[in-house]
Amino acid sequence: MPYLALIGDICGSRDLKDRGSVQTQLQQCLNDVNKRYADVLVSPLTITLGDEFQGLFNNAKKVWEIVFFIDSRLHPTGLRFGFGTGDISTKINTTAAIGMDGPAFYNARDAMQAVKKNDDNYQIKGLGQDEDLANQILILISDTRKKWSANRIEVLYALLRGEKVDSIASGLGISKTAVYKNISDGSLKSIRRILQLLSEKMDHQLGG
Repeated sequence: MPYLALIGDICGSRDLKDRGSVQTQLQQCLNDVNKRYADVLVSPLTITLGDEFQGLFNNAKKVWEIVFFIDSRLHPTGLRFGFGTGDISTKINTTAAIGMDGPAFYNARDAMQAVKKNDDNYQIKGLGQDEDLANQILILISDTRKKWSANRIEVLYALLRGEKVDSIASGLGISKTAVYKNISDGSLKSIRRILQLLSEKMDHQLGG
């Protein structure tokens, strides 16, 4: 049975002046993710190597929502994410994402290496014939994301959750005009739809 593996990492973590604080913040964030999104996590997001973490999903429906939740919580600290689809050749560890191996994690590791090499934020491996196109689109989103404010990341996260403008404005303590401006200037509706389509492509690869 194919799964979706995610490997995440903090960009330039060794150069952070408050690395210990950021690591604590990351752990708290991952704890929140594991509680909020337990329904899609086969193996919870787990810190594995210093500032790196990984997890295993049974579908891709909420992966981008999770990515931008983590991004919003850690901002302005930079993050990168590598996704991989494929089988797991070892026993599934349902309590921590350690001690597992197989093509899903090989692909996620290859995606992470590509992200580091090209200074991007997101890559996918194991997506079949759609992989090159998907990754070129993700490179464009990565380039756009680097210019975003904390509010813009929060707005995209809220849109991915299906929230309306009134709710987003209230939650962020900003005006509806500011929300609309973030959506327009950041092309957030188009990016939301692209990410939804990528999730569908990943789910198709998973047999869903």
